[in-house]
Amino acid sequence: MTELRGQPTAQAERFRNYETLQDEDRFVAAGGHAFLDRLKAICDDPSLVAVSFDFFDTIVWRPYQQPVDLFWELGERLVATGILPVDFTPAKFMQARIIAEGKARQRKTREGRFHEVSLAEIYAEFTGLGAEARGRAADTEVAVEAARTCLDPVIAEAIDYAVAAGKQVLIISNTYLSREQLAQLLVGKGAAEFALENIHCSSDYGIDKEAGLVSLVLSERRLQPSAVLHVGDSWHADVDVPGLAGVRTLHYPKFVDIYPALVDREAQMRSFGQASEVPVMSVLQQVRRSHLNATGIEVPMSVSERIGAFIVGPTLAAYAHWLLEEVERQGNAPVLCLTREGLLLSETFQSVAAQIGRTDFLSIPFLSSRAILFSASFFDFSEDELETFLLSRRTPFTMRSFCTLVGLDAEKLSGEPLPAAYLDFPLIADTPLTSVLIAELARNADLRQQTLAYSAARRDMFKRYVDAVFARHGVGIEQGHLYVADVGWSGRSQRLLERILGAIGYPVSLHGLYMATDTSSHVEHMLGLRAKGWLYDGGSPVQSSRLGLQSKEIIEQVCSSHLGAVNRYDDQGDPVFGSESKSFRQRNELRKLRNAARGAIREHGANHAMTKGSGLVSTLLDAAAYRNAYAALIAFPSDDEFELFGTWAHEENNLSDNVESLSSPYWRTFAAYATPQQFLEANVYWKLPEYQRTRPALADGLLLKMAGFHASAGETPQAYSVRFTTQGENHDAQKLAYFSADGRAILSAARVCDAECSVTFRNLGARAFVVDAVLTCVHDTRDRSRHEKAMTGDLTKYPETSASAAFVPEGGEFTVRISRPAMMMVPLSVILCVRVA
Repeated sequence: MTELRGQPTAQAERFRNYETLQDEDRFVAAGGHAFLDRLKAICDDPSLVAVSFDFFDTIVWRPYQQPVDLFWELGERLVATGILPVDFTPAKFMQARIIAEGKARQRKTREGRFHEVSLAEIYAEFTGLGAEARGRAADTEVAVEAARTCLDPVIAEAIDYAVAAGKQVLIISNTYLSREQLAQLLVGKGAAEFALENIHCSSDYGIDKEAGLVSLVLSERRLQPSAVLHVGDSWHADVDVPGLAGVRTLHYPKFVDIYPALVDREAQMRSFGQASEVPVMSVLQQVRRSHLNATGIEVPMSVSERIGAFIVGPTLAAYAHWLLEEVERQGNAPVLCLTREGLLLSETFQSVAAQIGRTDFLSIPFLSSRAILFSASFFDFSEDELETFLLSRRTPFTMRSFCTLVGLDAEKLSGEPLPAAYLDFPLIADTPLTSVLIAELARNADLRQQTLAYSAARRDMFKRYVDAVFARHGVGIEQGHLYVADVGWSGRSQRLLERILGAIGYPVSLHGLYMATDTSSHVEHMLGLRAKGWLYDGGSPVQSSRLGLQSKEIIEQVCSSHLGAVNRYDDQGDPVFGSESKSFRQRNELRKLRNAARGAIREHGANHAMTKGSGLVSTLLDAAAYRNAYAALIAFPSDDEFELFGTWAHEENNLSDNVESLSSPYWRTFAAYATPQQFLEANVYWKLPEYQRTRPALADGLLLKMAGFHASAGETPQAYSVRFTTQGENHDAQKLAYFSADGRAILSAARVCDAECSVTFRNLGARAFVVDAVLTCVHDTRDRSRHEKAMTGDLTKYPETSASAAFVPEGGEFTVRISRPAMMMVPLSVILCVRVA
């Protein structure tokens, strides 16, 4: 099949600022490098004679969460080469290797010697192996270390600068490796040459830095402490101890030492999401460290910068590397980066492509939108098309609002007139009446004609945009394939886009490469979707996705520009954007976050280059570590992260004017009374952190339920009744309330009603309860907006509840009155938040 290929044409149309998010953010790369600038300033001092470096986690880094994780791979190698028997599993060897080192050190201590040991002394503890096998095992460990250590690009530059400045350059390391073994780890890594006499290991001297190794080496080399700079990652061994001896020091901190809480919560996330006990190799911690030392630790980062630098930036960079590999493997073709999020994604892809020399790669910001694609996707007005359009929204359509959208008066539908309550019934998936009403819509000839004409006009408008974008980027119209990229989820937009492109003259095959796809993509695959996700693929791994994808709006906000959603295209094919709902503070925080992310993306490229010689490129881009980082942010945000995201405005878009914040008084009040199961089923943007802060005693139950574990609800059922009074008609329904262990519950009622409505809750249970709060939600069917109200405290100050007492004894009642200007029937819900009296 011929591919669609393209490069930006020299005769490109006028520049469109909206295609460059970086310009809109006014990003300016920060000058200098905090760590290197300090080191160079010290090296420029003529009185400095030598610079010594720690080795592990300074000159080189390992791609593991902790150093002992390497022993798993070592165990696999020892079994594969026959040094260990096959029943000596990697997990067994890992623990045995840790125990052997501890026993060797204890043996030294019992003999009255210092506890520093050599590799040979460690393997001497494996008495079940012969002498030859022990020697081969030690040699294999050195070989695995050499294959799995990468040169730190920052320290590599520091070494080069020190050498160029005429300084002696030494290695002083706490390690069980000898100087000859340590030298093997540097072969082929591009570091400055270290003669054996310049490598000093604690195992050779029998003492470590804490016991005076640095002073002993300097005395041996006849160097004055004040003429030496020592650089290392350990605050105690590389800063405090040498500093007390008069040596100048420079700390090269690890990420975990500065942000231990982030690493801890990711370890917690790993326990939920990792299907195997095999240690995960990743470049993530090294990227974070590089960025941390580039910006410096003296000035603390804001919460936005922290998230951008240490979570969003590395995740976007790794996703970009994965996408580039997939494009190269499947066959090169342009990548359409969908919706507003495509602006930052395209920028990231092009940045990473430039870092690795992929000059043939082309990604295009493709400003489609759900509002355009879904409304242009009617071809036969089938029930399937209606369901796709009507049931993929947070705020539902009604028959009336759909008719209004396509330009038909709902009151003039041909055939038998429908009751007003049906016209305004919210069309929600998996409800029997919704299926009946959609079937009713599909049978209406007038509505079919009007909708197909409306959709055809939307496709004509969309064609102007596609023609302009493809011409500007030099993409041909011959039959072929294209890739699409997005933060992801179901892939439905891709399927609709492919069909629409075919209808407007571009019969292409689309292949989706998404950051993540969820379980809703399974249905799309049944219908012909060709796509995969990187962070999550079809909601897998399941436990992690249930937590990490609970609030998709956060990553959408981060990647989205400050432009409103695309509502239409003008006569020249340029997008026409809707209004922007973000506050000044939100826009400013997003700028800081994205700019910090850009810095991390640059650092990712530098460290990625260092992995080539170790054959770790593909392994280090495994999604597991990034998945844990992202999911931990969503599931276990810190207080400042929750405060930041919780206030952000989120536009529903998709032909809706509804704007919500991720956290609200309505849902905070609901969380304070709902059981874990009720909160799990609620239409809440950010479930787990909201519940953790409002209902900490029950949050673990929600966590287990969300992760897919069985958890006892701890609920006690109690009957109550609801009476609706609408235009003089009474409607009674009896329900069960579920009281949690803390004696709290929600009593709920929902109905489509007109301007005047009373909802009376009657207590049929055996115990009295107190109403602490009332929540009301009204759907405006004219603009498909939702209006939520939380009434708390003194309920008599609210007209809706002023005639009702908060104390409801057995057989007592509590009434809420809803009154609005008479317009049309509207859906509403009323919730009482109660506690046992």
